[in-house]
Amino acid sequence: MSDRNQWGYFAEGTIHLICSSHNDIAWFDTPAATIEWRDQKSITPALERMAENDTVHFSMENVLYLLEYLERHPERKAEINQLVLDKRFDWGATYNQPYESLLSGEQLVRQTYFGRKLVKKLLPGADARVYYSPDIPGRAMQMPQILAKSGIPYMLISRHKPSLQYWYSPDGSKVLSWSMGHYAELRMFGHAFNSTFDKAVDRIQKDLQSWNDEYTQRQIPPHFAYLWSADYIPPHDFDSLIAQWNEMRQTQDAPKLQYSTPEQFLDAINAARPPLEELCGERPNIWLYIHGPTHHRAITAKREAGVLLPAAEMFWTIDALLEKSFAKYPVQAFNRAWTNTIYDDHGWGGNNGHITDEVFRQKLERARDLSEDLLRQSTAAIARRIQPGHGTPIT
Repeated sequence: MSDRNQWGYFAEGTIHLICSSHNDIAWFDTPAATIEWRDQKSITPALERMAENDTVHFSMENVLYLLEYLERHPERKAEINQLVLDKRFDWGATYNQPYESLLSGEQLVRQTYFGRKLVKKLLPGADARVYYSPDIPGRAMQMPQILAKSGIPYMLISRHKPSLQYWYSPDGSKVLSWSMGHYAELRMFGHAFNSTFDKAVDRIQKDLQSWNDEYTQRQIPPHFAYLWSADYIPPHDFDSLIAQWNEMRQTQDAPKLQYSTPEQFLDAINAARPPLEELCGERPNIWLYIHGPTHHRAITAKREAGVLLPAAEMFWTIDALLEKSFAKYPVQAFNRAWTNTIYDDHGWGGNNGHITDEVFRQKLERARDLSEDLLRQSTAAIARRIQPGHGTPIT
């Protein structure tokens, strides 16, 4: 075993063990079957682990999964609310995990509207401050701007070199972005963590040594994180590793090792405002070939709804101002249309993908149809206010 006393820059730091579970809306199976699996194999086991051990933390990647779970288990809302307030259960700040550049600008904004804003409404006192996008190899140019101006300071990505960086939009807005390399990186370090304690210590020490110069030169606070995540997995049990680690720290100066969340890790990094690497602009989605060309009808409906919905909102607002009241403003219809038009995530296809793709298409076409109806209703209401004078009115 290597000399455990040589912890370098991290000797007085903290190692964050982040347990999560990467999910698509489907891909594993149909949306309905995947909702059931996510409940029984990820979220419910996580709640059980957190009830057994008050140091355990867990992270889920978006708000749609919270809505699905509470629909199945409304009796657990108060429990989840308290865990979120205690910073032990972290939910991603967007509605789902989209192909960013497949969405219009306003559709991207609605990801945060039905993400962070909905968390704050649904779970009193709670917040969501991390955008999870660990699977998609693509960034829209405006995404950091939308996140920053929505009060979401952090972005978790992968399929990108292991790094901490500030990712900018052209207007100067930025978010602190973290990549662990690949969200399934546990296949690289997991064998050591699941082996003997000595091998786990050796692996952690080697990883920290490889980051020692970067952290020192950029004056990054000595916090390091491992993301234990893969597709549709339950929470991992690190209790024994942490217990043995705490015993080791009785005899040597080693960093702390603890359960954590991306928000807690990135808060610790961001506290010092370190001079991290800076990136700006778009990362083209190299999976583009899968969707735009091969789901023509569905994506066309999505794009049409992305144009029609803002127009409908504008004309309904004009009608409300003329009416001097928003009492008739169709809030629920707009919410239904918007959530339908951003429902499809990055998980087209997969197991029983013909069913998933049909569900996505129906949602998007329903959004387009609702948008057309809302726009027609608003313009008709405004037109009815016109009182014709002399001559024949043009309709």
